[in-house]
Amino acid sequence: RLNGSLHLLFASPLVMAVPDKDGRECLRPIQALDIKKEYGMLEQSLARAAASESVPIPVTVSAATIDHFHSIMTLGNVRCLHFSGHCTRDFLAFEDGSGQLHQIKMPMLRGLLRSTVTPRSLKTLRMVVLNACNSENAAVEFVLAGVPHVVAFRKRVRDSTAATFTQALYLALACGRTVRDAFSSAKEAVFSSPTADKSEADSFLLLPERGDHTEVIWSTDATNYQRGPSWPLTDGMRQLPPLADEFVGRHVDLWQILNALAIHRRRLVVVHGPQGIGRTQLAMAAAHHFHLRRSNQVFRDGVFVVKMPHFDPADSDLLRLASLVDFVFKSVTPLLLSPVDATEGAALDQISTAEVLAEESLVDLAEAASEIGLSNRQLRRRITGKISRLIAALAGRRARSLLVLDNLEESDATVSLFLHRLLEETPHVSILITCSLPYQETFDVNVLHYLLSPLAPGDAALLLVRHLKRKVLIGEAESTIAELARHPVITACGGSPLAIVRAARELSCTASPLLSTINLPALASSSDSL
Repeated sequence: RLNGSLHLLFASPLVMAVPDKDGRECLRPIQALDIKKEYGMLEQSLARAAASESVPIPVTVSAATIDHFHSIMTLGNVRCLHFSGHCTRDFLAFEDGSGQLHQIKMPMLRGLLRSTVTPRSLKTLRMVVLNACNSENAAVEFVLAGVPHVVAFRKRVRDSTAATFTQALYLALACGRTVRDAFSSAKEAVFSSPTADKSEADSFLLLPERGDHTEVIWSTDATNYQRGPSWPLTDGMRQLPPLADEFVGRHVDLWQILNALAIHRRRLVVVHGPQGIGRTQLAMAAAHHFHLRRSNQVFRDGVFVVKMPHFDPADSDLLRLASLVDFVFKSVTPLLLSPVDATEGAALDQISTAEVLAEESLVDLAEAASEIGLSNRQLRRRITGKISRLIAALAGRRARSLLVLDNLEESDATVSLFLHRLLEETPHVSILITCSLPYQETFDVNVLHYLLSPLAPGDAALLLVRHLKRKVLIGEAESTIAELARHPVITACGGSPLAIVRAARELSCTASPLLSTINLPALASSSDSL
């Protein structure tokens, strides 16, 4: 039973639509929130309480979309709803399905709450916490809808202050204290914290102001709570490769990719551009975005990343194909070996051989073909057989997944043939490819070829500063981002993230913060060779 859970409803949109000076709609990047950090903070607070009180309180998570919000408020199957996102006095910031900000203006929020909140749902849902600056107006709407306890922020507060307040609030609630006592304890924690701004202690609100807040949200003698699923959902998946520490200037590009895959249902997206332009990091950002939002609606069976090696020009086409099939099989093996519901019609006889097939290395076979007397025809037959088993297993499970193939060049027809079969015979699998040049092959699905352009000078300058993590001087005074964007160093980098990182590394190795210490000709030639 999860009706005693704390539900984290998060919104971290990538872009928002704003009119430009000519009145045309354009997309503006939005600073991302660290949702994983907030989830960990909530889990830590509840775990500390459970260690002393033996009351494990489950935490569930979903992205703040209209569908998820409507479901939560209608069913009322959570005890406390914790919203983490952006807010203004006019609207709550939700997400649409592709990472764009969706404004839930106050009249719309009022209508949603009136149509979903019922006396039945309020038997379980007793508290809402709006962890967002300037959320007082939104909190009033929840109060008017009948939610008995609503916590909000009257104005903007620093992240460290909000974290101190939130941790103390949930620790007290999980230890069985009343809402009023927990709120007071959290404010006192802010006031006494060495890292929080004491003047912000009065920024927190508990509404209704004259309400009875003596209710205990989580009783210490409760024994009917069941732990919810871990988040992000990792069953059937290998761990994704990590993201770069600094992801700058690519929010609109990322939104374009997400929009193509999630909204327009493009089965194949090919991101191409020169080496060092940021193709891999863009693909990894897309993979992580979908992974955090994995649900029955969004790539239910997981996101799988295959990083292809750089081949020698002398390597045969069959060796390249064997490597691709081996890497894909290894990546999706956890999915094929995970428990399956028989009602899904899975081909269990195919799946049962997945582990054996994953251990069979086609690459080793291809490299030793001449020594063991295996002809190209026989090798191709072995590769085709493994492809057929892979596709049969995915199709049998009706796997709804995203397959990311990083650095997969269109080397020959055999690779395209594998992609053709994968797209035709596994209709619920989408593919994201990164490569240097667009594919020339024609596929029987909607394909998006996306050329990744160089970073804008301002974004390039910001990336340089973030990697340096120290003051940068052009002359005697500290430079601004706008001044730095016009500097020859940024021009020499050509908008290449890799060249910018190299420039930052070179500058960080010098004692002087002056950009003039960088060897511009060497930097320019390095950028041209990427």
